[in-house]
Parts: sequence; structure tokens; C-alpha cells
Amino acid sequence: MKIRELYQWFPLTLSFEVFPPKTEGQVVKLYDTLKELKTLGSAFISVTFRPDRTSRDLTFQIAAWVKHELGIEAMAHLTCIGASQEVIRRDLDVARTLGLENILALRGDPPQDRLPADWPRSDFCYASELVALIKAHYDFGIGVAGYPEGHIECPDQDKGLEHLKYKVEAGGEFVITQLFFDNRHFYDFVERARRMGIYVPIIPGILPILNTAQVRRFVSLCGVTVPQDLLQTLDRLGESEADVQKLGVEYATRQCYDLLEQGVQGLHFYCLNRSVSVQAIFQNLGLTSQAVGQEITLPRERELVAGSASLAL
Repeated sequence: MKIRELYQWFPLTLSFEVFPPKTEGQVVKLYDTLKELKTLGSAFISVTFRPDRTSRDLTFQIAAWVKHELGIEAMAHLTCIGASQEVIRRDLDVARTLGLENILALRGDPPQDRLPADWPRSDFCYASELVALIKAHYDFGIGVAGYPEGHIECPDQDKGLEHLKYKVEAGGEFVITQLFFDNRHFYDFVERARRMGIYVPIIPGILPILNTAQVRRFVSLCGVTVPQDLLQTLDRLGESEADVQKLGVEYATRQCYDLLEQGVQGLHFYCLNRSVSVQAIFQNLGLTSQAVGQEITLPRERELVAGSASLAL
């Protein structure tokens, strides 16, 4: 099934992103986590892809397992930086042979340890070119990425939206956003995208915070801003991982509640191969028995987890 159909048919589509682990034991553990995510009413699961292509086979293997063994839809990420058209066509042929039907088309991050002049030769400069190739030669459903606060390499947000429009016009059927911690960035992004003529579904990406170092890493890598009150609370909690994870659940619960009240078509969770935090968020929101495509009834706001109301969104 194409993921665009899920967004067309269902009032709310819940999805998760995982990444290929580095060891065989971690892969086995990930499969157990994926089974847990299925019980939350997951409509699809996406699997990331390393720009250096070292995870290609495992990315496709996990995505195929999700689709054929777990019985829910899967989406494999594919990056094109440093790749020739021949290599990309070979990757897409493998995905098609495995029965995969959906691709998240990304440019990918350039190598951090090399100067631009030393990057591998690539037939692709932009993700829109990858989208166009897929659209011209394959029958995959195609997702693309959006950046509510702008891409770290493109601080001009209007220019960033122009790039997004190119991806959609080339064949992108839905947008999954970079994570954000202030919902106002998402709402502003969607409003500006609609004004520019981008009408495909735009799905918010949510990251339940697991530890403070993780947040600081994402800020440096992605240019994501963190509200001052959230930063202060994280600083106060220090290195207490249990307290930080509890805060992450509370904050993401509040984020999701607000987004659902505003009528988003879906929620996409960056769960970092763990299910505990998203299970708690679903419990808080009354989504634990959610069936795919089912209408939801949110709890009253005062029934949400205590302690999150003071954190601005």
C-alpha cells in the first residue's frame, strides 16, 4: 500500500521511525521493539539510511520484515549524496525486489570529516532530483522531508520552502518534518507552505527526549531551537536520565495534544529504537487501544500528565 493512501483514507495516521542497529543482538532487540510499536496502532514504520550507504542492506531488510512479517506498511529511507544514478537505480531495484512500496527520498548529510572538494562524486545535488528519478522509473510511493525551522545549510526559510515545492512538484506525495520543540514553528511552516501552493499532507515529526546530551546534539546537528523554559528544566534535572525521560514524555504529550487539537493528519515519532516513551505518551493521550484509521477522542486537557502544563509549546 502507498502511504499517500493512508493519509487520504484515515483521519489520523500514526507512524514511527527506527534506525538500523550496529550489532546482530541489537537487530534482534529492534524486532521486539517493532512488535511493541505495532500494538500502538502504527500505520507504517520508516527505517533510516546512512548517507555512506553502509546500512543499505539492513535498512531494506528491516523494512521488508516490517511489511511482510509484521504485516504493516514500511518506508525505507534513501539518500543520494555521493551516489551515481547507476548506484541509486540498483538500490531501488533491490527495494522493489523485496516488495517495498514506499521510499523517503533524501539528499543526505555530507561527510563531516572531509572538505566539500573531497566528497564522493555525485549525480545528485538535491533531493528533488532523486524524487524525479524515482517518479520517472518506478512505482514507489514517495515521501520527502520538511524543515519547520529551516535546514541548517539553508537559513533562508523562504528558499527552503522553494526547495520543498520542487520536491513535491517532482513527485513527493507527503512531507514528514524535522523534529521541533515549539509547535508554533510547525504551524507557521504549514501556513507558509500552503500559501506557496504546497498542498500535500505535512506530518509533524516528534522526538520524545531521552537525555540532555541528545537534545544538545540535535541542536548542533539540525539547528533546532529549544524553548528556554525547557532548557532550564533540563539543566535543573542534570544527568538524571529517569527524570529527563519523564520530562520528555510529559513535554511530547503536551506537544501531541496541541497538534491533535489543531487537526493534524498524523504524528510521526522519532523513537530512537525504543518504545517505552511512546507507549507512555499514547497512554497519556488515550491512544493505547487505537486501531489504524480509527477516529480518536482526546482526554480533557486537565487529565493530561501532571507537570507538563508549565512548559510552553
